[in-house]
Formats: sequence, structure tokens, C-alpha cells
Amino acid sequence: MILEDNLNLAVFCSESILKHGKGIDSVFHDEDGDFQFISNQEEDGKICLLSLEEVVDIDASVKEVLDIPIGYVAFRVSPTSEWIIEPI
Repeated sequence: MILEDNLNLAVFCSESILKHGKGIDSVFHDEDGDFQFISNQEEDGKICLLSLEEVVDIDASVKEVLDIPIGYVAFRVSPTSEWIIEPI
């Protein structure tokens, strides 16, 4: 995986994932090269800044999609579903 070597990378994460245990349903690799980890069960839309390592500690399955290209999103219906990768 491209980013596993850079676990100190700062990424954006929904506060509901960090504080309320909501699942990571979408991983965006936006046009600026930033990663965003989002829950479909957003409560308030607040975003936290975390290290990639912290996000991987929350949900190790995101390692499967850390190599998505810039401008793509990986999403899934549930935490046990397969990731689907598409352009943003």
C-alpha cells in the first residue's frame, strides 16, 4: 500500500467516527491530495484532523483502499461490504 509507509500523514475524519464509533463508509482522495474518512451516519458534520495511523487503528479495513488515486472515492454499504471505487 502506498500510504502505509506514511502513517503520520494528517487526514480528515468525521467526528462521529472518532467520538461515536460510527463506521467508515467512504474514503475520499480529493483533488488536493487529502484523504477524508466519512461515515454515512453523520450526526453533525464535524470533522477532526487525525493521523492516518489513528484512522487505521479505528478501522484496519481502510488499508484496502489507501492506494486509490487522487480524485477517487471508495465507498461501501456497510462495514462488512466490499469497497467500490469510482471517480469523485
